[in-house]
Amino acid sequence: MRQSGATLQQTGNYFGISREWVRKLLDRHYGSTRIGELLTAAELAAEAGCSPAYLRKLKRRGVIQPARVVGQSTLWKPETVATIITYVDQCQVCHRPLPSDRWAYCSTACSIEHHREDQRKKAAERYGSTDYVICKRCLIPLGTVVRVASGIPARGRVKVDWDGRILELPFGFVKRVRLKCN
Repeated sequence: MRQSGATLQQTGNYFGISREWVRKLLDRHYGSTRIGELLTAAELAAEAGCSPAYLRKLKRRGVIQPARVVGQSTLWKPETVATIITYVDQCQVCHRPLPSDRWAYCSTACSIEHHREDQRKKAAERYGSTDYVICKRCLIPLGTVVRVASGIPARGRVKVDWDGRILELPFGFVKRVRLKCN
């Protein structure tokens, strides 16, 4: 049962004994409670010299992936230890090492910068893929359909493509074209 991925508790429940007794039996007869070459989260954390919370953090970030999940237990390949040891927490913006009290960004400034960059990307997707219509008087006639060229409204202004010419207009001069379905 243990080799097929069952936990000590599951094995003990099956035979009507405690998990500690299962562990002692496995140690006595096989020299280990390990499943093949896989490590439990506690064993992995001990070998890598980190906490189980740090393992969960790395798993959430996609740095490490378990080899097998059995019930509530995760089993890891021994090579994962090397990945954990060589992984250095670094800021997602400036790539400097993270202080111990931070998880993703080294400072509030980097966190704000990442948020701004994320907003720019969302704006680029939203504004770059939709047609807009001119809704206030300017160089372009009212009602003309234009495309946002820059994709990112900067300083309240946006660059639009009108018949191959790029013009910068206040953002309030354009309105998103909404398609009506019949």
